[in-house]
Amino acid sequence: MFYLVRHAHAVWQPDEQQRLSPRGRAAAERVAEVLLSRPLAAIYASPYPRAIQTVEPLARRLGLLVEVEPGLRERQLSIGPVPDFEKAVRWAWEHPYEALPGGETNREALRRGLAVIAWVRAFHPNGHVALSTHGSLMAILLHHFDPSFRFEEWERMTMPDLYRLSAGGEVARMWEGS
Repeated sequence: MFYLVRHAHAVWQPDEQQRLSPRGRAAAERVAEVLLSRPLAAIYASPYPRAIQTVEPLARRLGLLVEVEPGLRERQLSIGPVPDFEKAVRWAWEHPYEALPGGETNREALRRGLAVIAWVRAFHPNGHVALSTHGSLMAILLHHFDPSFRFEEWERMTMPDLYRLSAGGEVARMWEGS
């Protein structure tokens, strides 16, 4: 069983070193409350601070380490800023095999995310595992397991957000609120 965690709200800055805002830190405590009763064997996170910080309260309460997994990083949309982020993400969903200059296609990001899931599943065959990642990669993975999860569902995702992915590939949203 996997618990896919989208990072909580972060203070924006132009690189990937964004840290959680006060609102994000409070939400990270709520993520811990939701997952605390689950028999987690491990917690993995993207190398970006906001993803790590989102699951740190959970790890602390369970006495687990947050293992950094580079494959959980956000999908690289472009080499630089895009003028209309939402429009660029929509385009990426409509063209999953194409990328903006210097970017990663949705299919490339999917392969990377699925490789992480396969590796973690092999390492923890019967365990429950939390994976802390980012909105685009998480949405691409959810779409793979549930094709009804599309761009519009990505738009409705919150920070944080939380989905359960069963061993059989069934997807269920666990998060309530924003």
